[in-house]
Amino acid sequence: MKHAIPALTALFALPSAALACSCMNTDDPVQLRELAKDAARGAVALVELEAVSDYDPMKEAGEKVRVIRTLSGTAPESFQLSRRRFASGASCDDVLQAGQRRVVILYPAAGSGSYRVSSLCTNLLLEKPAFRDAVTAGIGSAGERG
Repeated sequence: MKHAIPALTALFALPSAALACSCMNTDDPVQLRELAKDAARGAVALVELEAVSDYDPMKEAGEKVRVIRTLSGTAPESFQLSRRRFASGASCDDVLQAGQRRVVILYPAAGSGSYRVSSLCTNLLLEKPAFRDAVTAGIGSAGERG
């Protein structure tokens, strides 16, 4: 009991992303390539985008975004992300706020012209060049639109 209070205090002091989902973190090139192969499956593009509006959970309306540049694959210049109400507070979804920019993987969602984005864990791995390069290769031709 003596150590329980400091342990609980430390747990709640962690950043919210760490509490939201458990992500695999590795620098092993073999593991990164395997993870990238899975992440690229079904993807249509790797893009840098900017949120134009916030996610509205009450309306279950995803963020409106504009594509800053396409790193691989093809994507429209702007669109609304496909979202639905999260099952719990422990979501691995990466929610954007208006003005935020992020590199994400785009996947087709139900409905014409609708897309969903990669998870928080995948987006953290995109910061690693070996993972990002393997995702780019997995999506297809690496053409950049800027």
